[in-house]
Amino acid sequence: MKRIILFSIALAALLTGCKKRDSYDVSTVETVSYPSFTFTGSRFVSIPTGGTVPPISVTAYDSFYNESCTVTVGESTVDNTTPGLYTQEFVAKNSRGFKASTIAYVAVTDIDASQDLSGVYKCVGRNGLAHVTELANGLYETDNVGGNPTGPVAVYFVQVDDTTLIFPSQPTTAGDMSFDNVAFDPTPPATYQYSVINPTYGAAPRVFVKQE
Repeated sequence: MKRIILFSIALAALLTGCKKRDSYDVSTVETVSYPSFTFTGSRFVSIPTGGTVPPISVTAYDSFYNESCTVTVGESTVDNTTPGLYTQEFVAKNSRGFKASTIAYVAVTDIDASQDLSGVYKCVGRNGLAHVTELANGLYETDNVGGNPTGPVAVYFVQVDDTTLIFPSQPTTAGDMSFDNVAFDPTPPATYQYSVINPTYGAAPRVFVKQE
């Protein structure tokens, strides 16, 4: 009798174990895909000192999973009490949990709206051309930070008064960049200069002279 009881217990355990293995879930492999962003208004905003940042409209969509993603406001460096160029982050996550982010640029400046530094500038000694474009009041893009004839890299900067430009530290296609020895002279032909702090750029000042 004892042998029969022990055999029954062992058989029950074996059957239970088989059922447990049959219930295992099969893992699925998710394709990594991230939301992409679209600014439905401007990505570049300018406010006066003490002003309020207006709503910045941005949407996100994952084209692989064909789904819209909710956008949330992330970290902000904006200090509306101090002239400068700042960033506002936006974050989105798709239904699989893959997250992406983007930034908008916010200039804080009291520069008169009639001033416009836009134009073509030549880098002294390198002869590369930089095209400076105004994106919002006092907020600019230069498409050739190094002033090189080839391989242009774009950065953003802000004019805060008649003779002061601020080039903040920022990510670029050549890696993170910061700037030193920044100077600006509006006397025609206008000139600006800086030293680029980046592993692929030398520390020598780069001087740009307006051509047109």
